[in-house]
Order: sequence, then C-alpha cells, then structure tokens
Amino acid sequence: MSNSLYITSTTIRAGKAVVALGTLETLARHVGRIGVFRPIVDGDGTHDALLELLTDRYQLQVERDYGLTYAEAAAFVDEDGDARLVAHLVDTFNHMKEHFDFVLIIGSDFTGPSPSTELAMNARLASNMGAPVLAVVNGHDLDEAEILNAMDSSSSVLTRLGCSVVAMIVNRVDGDTIERMRARLVEEPHRSPVYVLRDLPVLSALTVEEVAAGLHGTILVGSKDSLQREVDAYVAGSGHLQTLLPVLSEGALVVASGDRADLAVGTAASALSRDMPTPSGVVLTCGHRPDAMIQTLLEASGLPVVAVEPDTYATLHALEGLRGEIRPTSRRKIAAALGEFNAGVDAEEFSRLIRLSHPEAITPLMFSFGLLDRARADRRHIVLPEGADDRILQAAEELVHANVVDITLLGHASEVFAKAIAAGVDLTGIEIIDPATSPLRDEFAEEYARLRAHRGVTLDIAYDTVMDPSYFGTMLVHTGRVDGMVSGAAHTTAHTIRPALEIIRTTPEAQIVSSA
Repeated sequence: MSNSLYITSTTIRAGKAVVALGTLETLARHVGRIGVFRPIVDGDGTHDALLELLTDRYQLQVERDYGLTYAEAAAFVDEDGDARLVAHLVDTFNHMKEHFDFVLIIGSDFTGPSPSTELAMNARLASNMGAPVLAVVNGHDLDEAEILNAMDSSSSVLTRLGCSVVAMIVNRVDGDTIERMRARLVEEPHRSPVYVLRDLPVLSALTVEEVAAGLHGTILVGSKDSLQREVDAYVAGSGHLQTLLPVLSEGALVVASGDRADLAVGTAASALSRDMPTPSGVVLTCGHRPDAMIQTLLEASGLPVVAVEPDTYATLHALEGLRGEIRPTSRRKIAAALGEFNAGVDAEEFSRLIRLSHPEAITPLMFSFGLLDRARADRRHIVLPEGADDRILQAAEELVHANVVDITLLGHASEVFAKAIAAGVDLTGIEIIDPATSPLRDEFAEEYARLRAHRGVTLDIAYDTVMDPSYFGTMLVHTGRVDGMVSGAAHTTAHTIRPALEIIRTTPEAQIVSSA
C-alpha cells in the first residue's frame, strides 16, 4: 500500500488547491500523522498560499515542506537534463516521509520558466517517489469534447512516464456543461475514475486583504472579517458621485483617487443602505489619505478602505495581474471548496483509492533510494578497494555524509588524498588503509597461506598476494573487520571475484557466481 499521493494539475490554474484541500480533508479522517510536501514552489520559498492553508488548517508540523524554488531548481538542470534535479527532490522527499504515516505531495503551479514541460517533470517526480497520481484537469471554458481530449493527452503523458493514475478530477467546469460532461463520462471508457467539479468564481476571486497585500497598500479601515470580502468587479471612480452610484454592483471594488473623498463616502453610504448594492471595498490612489472627519465617516460603514501610492490607471493595471487564492483566513472559500469537493467526489471510493493504490512501476531511482533506506536501517561497514578512483571517492563521500554506511578505502594514502583534493571530495569520517604498509598485512598473509596451502601457496607468496587491494579487502571481510566489499569500477569481474572464491568461497548449494 502506498503511503503517499501526488496531486498534479495538467495546466496552470486548474484549481489544484481545491483538490488538495478536499483530499487532505479525506485523509485527516483516516490517517494520523500527515505531511504535505511541494517539490517546487514559486517565489523565494517564504510564502506559498497553499502550504500555508493546509498546514494552518490541519495543524501540520513540518520543518521544511518544500524542496526548491523555481530559481533553485534551474541550477540543478544541466546539459544532461534534469536527472540531478529529480534525484535531489526525491531524496528530500524520502527524508521527509520517514516522519509521517502519509504524505500528500502537491505538484508545481506551471508558473516557472518552462510551464510546457512541467507536467512531464511532475510525472517523473511522482514516478520516482513511488507515489500514485491524482491528476487535476482544467475544464474552464471547455466543452465536453475538449475536456475529454485534455484528459486523454494528460493521461498519456503520465502513464508514458511510469505514473500510476488513481483518478482524475476535472475541475472548474462551467455549470451548463457539467451534467453533459458527467453523462459523457458514463459512456466513455477510462482506466481510472473521473470526478467533475463545478467552476466556482468565488474560489478565484481576490479578497480585499489580498488586494491590499498585492498592491502593497495601507489598510486605513477594515476589520479582520471585512477584509475577507471577495472582489467581484472593479469600478473606476472617475466621475461624479451620481455617475458612480448607478454602476455599483454587489462585491464591486471602487478604485478612485485619494482626493475624491466624495466617492469614498458615497461608496461607504451604499454599503450601509439596504436598497443599494454592497461594495467589497475602496482603494484610494495617488498617495492621498482622507482627513480625520472623512476617516470617521468611512469607519462607521465598516467598509474596507486601502490607500496606495500609484495613480488610478497603474493601480487598475496592477489589479489585473493579481489572482485570488484560498488562504487560511478565507473561511468562505474553504467552505465552498470543501462543499463542492464532497458533492462531486464519492468519498468512500476516493478514500479506498488513495489508501490502497500501489505504484505500477519501480524506477531505478526508486530502487536505489529503497536500497539506501534499507542500508540506513541496518548500517554496515563496507570496504572499497579502488580508493584512488574519482567515482569511488565521490560515492564514498555521499554515502558517509548521508549516514548510509561506514566506509574503508584501500590505497596509498597520499595518492587517495591527492585525488580527493583534486575532485573536491571531503574524506572526513572515512578510513583509509594502505595494504602495503598496514600492520594487518602479516596476519592476512599467514591466513591466506593457510587457506591456500593445498595449492602450494607459501608465506612469501601470500605476503605479496595480500598487498593487492582486492585480496586485502577480501581478507577484511573474511576476518570480520568489515561486512562486505564492493569493487569493479576499475577492476575486472574476474579480479574482483577470484579472491572471494579463494578465501570466502561459496556455500555448498551455490552453483553460480555472478556480478552485478
């Protein structure tokens, strides 16, 4: 049974937050310790609305809940592709998941430098993390045929890259399309369940609080609750009050120059009237602030008022670049999101899918990380006879610093250290033995001569033989000083196996000896 689930959208703004919120709500009913991990986040990593929402709502305790920012991720991509990036993120995830019963992984937001390749990146991450995939398809402004095409193309990418897709959620489907879409899905065969969710404008609407933050404005009036009002429309206050009032609508945000106190007061009065629409707030531009008397009138209405430095045109232009998010304080959005998720998703079936699904493919990266996890759990001591090989030095450094294994390197100490310095390798914590000068050479020679006496091996011959790193390393294993030996990077298979056959030998039932 997999103890993780990877949520990835297939395009930008597919409503992944709704699905993540609903999924975590489901998990919280069945799982004790839940972790949330985002491999790649936008910005500098100090703020991620979705992580803040989930960790706050479910009181999740994690030291680091993301892998890299887009900028940091770019540094891992080289001429050989993104293999280093994938390995780094998978390793970060594997370290994190040890502390939880279940980890919900939430893919990238398709806002990076190469959004067209992000679905493939998320697929590779999910496959190598061994996490089943819950795919979120954006159905906004698409008809049934277009949605089915988007589903098929996304599914093709995910399965081609080794993902196990447990379900698809088609999100943000228009109200007049959703029933026809559900009817089509009954007729269309699919390998995994598909759920359809409506497009709820409230979920993508900006709140006044988000407007203030996005415009770097100062909140002049507004309680914690009033700042959560959703903005449904913008109205530019450029005319007289009698021109403004007829165009006000429910949830409208009035943007006007700060010296137009009449427009601000008139908008506030509209909020107090039962017969007038209730605006969401007022933004005062050009750096003007109302005087004390006007401020008192505005406060009486309870309508949020924000002051900004740019002019009205620049402010409206900046607003077009902002988008609403579901934040911990967005009670209305949270309720709407969970309501829609619960209405559109079969809770019992969904719970069974995410708890009992298995990855269909074991990738090389999954296999190697699995070995590392097993090695850490039963830490052993390994000798590497090819101590002067750059690849061996780098591998030894990584393994020891990752607390996977204890390592002994064989070779001339001066040569090994020179190679390490040239390769930028830190050998702290790694034992180095020179077989030619080691005090163990006499003991090993006597033992080897004893074992091979029937083959005419004398002590002098044995003394020369055990100076060979492969023989010396095998003797370390034979005498119990280390648990095993790994070789073959610079030596042939025969050179590696022959000492083992002569000294350690095979069990009586073994008929075949092989290398890997």
